[in-house]
Amino acid sequence: MESRLLDTITADPDDAGAWYDLGTTRLVRGDFSGARVAFELTLEADSSHANAMNSLGNMLMIEGDPKAALQWYQQAFAADPEDPKAPFNMGEVATMARELESALGLYTIALGIAPGDRKYAMKVAETHLAMGKPQLVHGVLAPVLRANPNDVGALIMDGTGLHRSGDSKAALKPLLRARELDPDNLMAQRWVGTACWATGQWSCAEVAYGDALALAPERADLWLERGQARTKLGPSFAPRAAADFEKAAELDPESPRPRFELGVLLETAGRDDEALSAYRAALGRDDAHCPSALNAGRLLIVAGQYPKAEATLDQCLRAEPDNEHARLNRGLARARAGLCEMAAEDLAPIAEAGGPGAEHAARLMADCR
Repeated sequence: MESRLLDTITADPDDAGAWYDLGTTRLVRGDFSGARVAFELTLEADSSHANAMNSLGNMLMIEGDPKAALQWYQQAFAADPEDPKAPFNMGEVATMARELESALGLYTIALGIAPGDRKYAMKVAETHLAMGKPQLVHGVLAPVLRANPNDVGALIMDGTGLHRSGDSKAALKPLLRARELDPDNLMAQRWVGTACWATGQWSCAEVAYGDALALAPERADLWLERGQARTKLGPSFAPRAAADFEKAAELDPESPRPRFELGVLLETAGRDDEALSAYRAALGRDDAHCPSALNAGRLLIVAGQYPKAEATLDQCLRAEPDNEHARLNRGLARARAGLCEMAAEDLAPIAEAGGPGAEHAARLMADCR
């Protein structure tokens, strides 16, 4: 191939197309230096050759110089404003710099030049998700899915957008279709589980997370999520849920969440001492984990261990000074211990705010002796 191109160039050194094809051939086989020379000679033959400019930019991106790459992309777009590659490539540079608003605008330009193009539509949709605008994803991907209803990646992204927009019921249709088309797609299985969970379909969620675990048994988050689904399926599933939480804790020993969820499960079963141990284990991983501190503090209050309850709730309040639940419970612990002035420090602002805990806070202060 290269020898034929060199013959063509020898016959006509100004053949920009042959120089460009030579550069592409060299690039494919990893000869960056030779490719760069060929692309530069392409531009000597045709100074407006946008593809050569894009290729030079792409090489610089691979070499880790997006700033220099951007200059080539800008030149390419100026040379051929109807070619979507340059604005797309500029969008990639903006994405690397976390300039998402700029990236979205550039991807949208590329999609406007080539309506319905899958690559550009997927990037626009992906950027909407990253910017917290999931409600816009479905409309962007509709043309892609009309052209190919079996596009697994587009189906998953469509379902993700619908779920994050608050319509998990609608999200299940594309997600289930994606799973049907590609049962070994971890993302499809996981998102089916998430959408089933959000719609209260606990058995569906348990099965989907189980299928995801068959593909990625090393994922602590999947063990955690299946355990959560199993807690919803009734007492008979509690031992299996506990085993899932323990496995998640084993795989992610620094996370407080598996131990917190295990604590909730044990507390629900009336095993308060074991639940308290689980909450303390969670706080051992993250001493500012408020859900664990709140639940542990509440159990300590029930057990009459007011100083320990206060100290545990302090752990939450150091991280979240405005956490009303923690202040209310610390006020309760202090009131039960007879520390009325200290209790009022927590309870009076809650009572005065008139929120959901106001009546309870006022009553605790009135009853404190």
